[in-house]
Amino acid sequence: MAIILVHGWDGNFCQDRPDIVLDWTKYFNINSSPRKIPDKIIWETEIVSELEKTAESLARKFSALNNTDNLLRIYANCCLSGGFLLGR
Repeated sequence: MAIILVHGWDGNFCQDRPDIVLDWTKYFNINSSPRKIPDKIIWETEIVSELEKTAESLARKFSALNNTDNLLRIYANCCLSGGFLLGR
């Protein structure tokens, strides 16, 4: 099993020790009006890139487990657009 913790706008809890922590707090601010979200360049060059590296890392981990424990648990506190990106 692998656990990912995503900090979208503040630090959030995780019942278990995460294998990967993605800190996106510098990109989002839900307390501003209007809410601050990253522009297209940040999405493409930083956030998506970070997720692709995470996917590669998880693929290596899961292939090493030989299909014995291929579960992924995600704890996230992020905006809807960030959630859609995680599900991509």
